[in-house]
Amino acid sequence: MQSNKSGDAGISRLHATEIPLFVRIPQGYTGHMFFHADTVRLDAGTLQASNVSKASEFGKIAALGNAGLGAIGQTDRGVALAAGYEFDGADNSWRADLGTTPLGFTEQTVVGGFRYRADLGVSSASVDVSRRAVTSSLISYGGATDPVTGETWGGVVRNGIHLRYARDIGRVSVFGDVGAGLYTGHNVVTNREFTVRTGFDLPVYTQRDQRVTSGLVLNYWRYSDNQRFYSFGHGGYYSPQRYLSFGIPLDWTGRYARWSWRLQGSAGWSFTYEDDAPYFPTRPDLQQLAGNPIYTGGSGGGFSYTLGATVEYTFAPHWVAGAGFQIDRSRDYAPNRAMVWLRYLFDRRRDPVPFPPNPVRPYSAY
Repeated sequence: MQSNKSGDAGISRLHATEIPLFVRIPQGYTGHMFFHADTVRLDAGTLQASNVSKASEFGKIAALGNAGLGAIGQTDRGVALAAGYEFDGADNSWRADLGTTPLGFTEQTVVGGFRYRADLGVSSASVDVSRRAVTSSLISYGGATDPVTGETWGGVVRNGIHLRYARDIGRVSVFGDVGAGLYTGHNVVTNREFTVRTGFDLPVYTQRDQRVTSGLVLNYWRYSDNQRFYSFGHGGYYSPQRYLSFGIPLDWTGRYARWSWRLQGSAGWSFTYEDDAPYFPTRPDLQQLAGNPIYTGGSGGGFSYTLGATVEYTFAPHWVAGAGFQIDRSRDYAPNRAMVWLRYLFDRRRDPVPFPPNPVRPYSAY
């Protein structure tokens, strides 16, 4: 899996390569053990310390200066390990996992979670309690080293809970998701999050081998602190004080012979607000030494859209190959993601092939 996010070289830019190795082993008729060994490489590019206006937005440079600094390369590499168990019964299912952020990263920690889902006839309810890595930037995911002092910061994790309820009303499925999280990391501000996601799904076209759905989705986020910057003490992840968005998704999935596919897209509009933020939120001494610089917040938002596709081909009874991509476009945010995968099935796959496609999911995306 290759992910690319544009930005300033050595600061907010991120090129991430993940190579998950995933093994899933049945236990009886309803349970599976699973294991991950995911190789991850992050590259934020090279920061030129001679570019004073940009270099001052990284580490402690705004307070301590850039004397003696040259090109500052920002890369990290490691392997994430995880193990877990999942149960899929007739009326309920659950999954538990325990693992690490990539071993070898500048900052490393233990992560994991527990998810339970109950099917209640025409409705369902689930709870997800977890500790997960924040993969928005090199600082938030892998951590970074200040080029002046050698002190490290970052490696942010979300410790939180999600509650979800969905109900079928005729042909329409209505859903609601409420989340709360505490964001922690090394030498960064502790942040609090509250989110709501709600909407409905409507089948547009349904056949034995194809489905098209649409609907409406509403998102609301609120963070206690603006932590989207990259100087020392900031976490390097988007955390607006108010975020509201409306989106209209479109999803087409189907199969034909040995092929299965899924095409997804959405269009929407967002309204955002961010507070002003000090350059050094955890170090008043550095903030004073730098002359009390402030990142300016304010209102934002606008039109946004996403496009994505995945396809799988069963080229032999035990072998499946797949590929996919996704792009997101909005104001100041334009990540791209592409992936290919190869799956070996211990049991022969028989026609018809299942759909939608089932991409390999890296542990960082749990």
